[in-house]
Amino acid sequence: MRAPMVSVIVPVYNGEKYIRDCLQSLLTQTLQNFELIVVDDASTDRSGEICAAMATTDSRIRLVQLQENSGAGMARNRGMETAIGRFLTFVDGDDVVEPEYLKTLYAQAILHNADVVSGGSQEYRLQKDGSYLLYDLVRLTDSVWIMPENVLLRIEAMLENRTNVASWGKLYRRELIEKYQLHFDDMPNFEDCLFNFLCLYYAKRYVFISATDYHYHVREQSLSRGQDLSKIKQYWLSGIKTLLACEQWMAGMELFQQNPELKQRIKAYFFGIFLKRHMLPVSKCYSLEQINQEIGPYCQEYFKEQQDFVMLLLDYCVMQQYQLKDEEE
Repeated sequence: MRAPMVSVIVPVYNGEKYIRDCLQSLLTQTLQNFELIVVDDASTDRSGEICAAMATTDSRIRLVQLQENSGAGMARNRGMETAIGRFLTFVDGDDVVEPEYLKTLYAQAILHNADVVSGGSQEYRLQKDGSYLLYDLVRLTDSVWIMPENVLLRIEAMLENRTNVASWGKLYRRELIEKYQLHFDDMPNFEDCLFNFLCLYYAKRYVFISATDYHYHVREQSLSRGQDLSKIKQYWLSGIKTLLACEQWMAGMELFQQNPELKQRIKAYFFGIFLKRHMLPVSKCYSLEQINQEIGPYCQEYFKEQQDFVMLLLDYCVMQQYQLKDEEE
């Protein structure tokens, strides 16, 4: 039996409402030589049962069931350990893809001899009647953009927000992942930031395409979880852990030893993502004093003399929300 062209890795946790549609969108791909690795992250609902039933109807599905919930990043790692395809792609268990998704990414990878191919996406938001409304169309190029081989130019493009750090919507050469032992960090949030930064750094050829075949679904739970003050410590510690891991990796690289300013800019870039994803939503509902009470000790421990500056950034988030409210009124 020949090896599959692509290994599709789908982590799922308590996604019984969505996983069937996700897998069905993959099983109807026009490119058919692929394996579908579903990693059930110790779901407590019927997700595992649904996946197991679908696996009996299509031999391309391989179900991996974890005994303890470990998060999407660790579930993806387990999928990568199992994968035998020439390329890897990650699809979240509550998203869907169009029939040409795999064929388009794979064709571009072969055409350009790329280590990574990154497509665009369509963002849909769940409506009260259960339907999905197209909210945003995200693409980073109008045709094909082959990133320069010069890693400094690549990093500048990242810092200018001309790339993205999401793990979905991309095709990765498995040889790249294995050569540099790339993996997702063990944390509940931001686990894909450093992984994709390292892919951008190490890839010999990194290509962006205009196709938007990935449908990213945003539900009320996704919109509101960032506003939960009780989880702010979890988000904050994940953000700090990402910065620490990035610092540790850059410390051993000559490029960043010679460019300390660049190292600081990269850390600021990741911190900006952190603010946008979680601190900005939290600031919609809570005052700076409430936020500081929750994260103050962690902020002081990591940022030390920069703590005042960090709190000013958080204050800016809060003030931005007040300004937006005034404009709406």
